[in-house]
Amino acid sequence: MENHRTDRHRFEDWDVFIYLGWDVLERTFVGRAELYLNDAFRARIGLNRDFATTDDAAAFLKRSSQSFIEDWKQREHSTDSEFSEL
Repeated sequence: MENHRTDRHRFEDWDVFIYLGWDVLERTFVGRAELYLNDAFRARIGLNRDFATTDDAAAFLKRSSQSFIEDWKQREHSTDSEFSEL
């Protein structure tokens, strides 16, 4: 089973990459969306249930990504929350 990048979306300063594949053993779609804000990785969203078609799975990841971004914009981000070296 391989995940292939199947789609890319741009929402304001965000890039959303969607990867989907088919798990032959489980007989289900597998995949994720990776979200980048100004080229910095911010989140990964995975499929959380079965979908009938690739389009349904991709649409779910796109909607979930948009919801995450909308929620992100509502929160305060006044400081850099990146990991720091010890």
